[in-house]
Amino acid sequence: MKNKALAISLFLITECALQARPSLFFTQKEVSHLREGYQGLKRRDLFLSAILYCDKSNWSLWINGEVIRSENAHELEGFRIARVTPYQVEFFSEKGKSFILRPFQRWDLK
Repeated sequence: MKNKALAISLFLITECALQARPSLFFTQKEVSHLREGYQGLKRRDLFLSAILYCDKSNWSLWINGEVIRSENAHELEGFRIARVTPYQVEFFSEKGKSFILRPFQRWDLK
């Protein structure tokens, strides 16, 4: 009897979550239009979430929600990583500007 009650309560919990609307303010059609509009935009800023530093040639950065490692640092579009320390990262933008970010800082190119 307990197993049946547990199965029913789990079903009701998951069923309610599946029926939740994606937005309280917009219809489904409006949400899809907003998503389509944002897909064409390119991100022109950097947000440094964290630095995992072992040494000069072995580090990882969390930038804009993605992991950038010392091996694939060239994959950062529009920016070049000049130097990484345990506390900060020095970047060069494609316009030649140099700037430094520490964790939880953002650089906006606007």
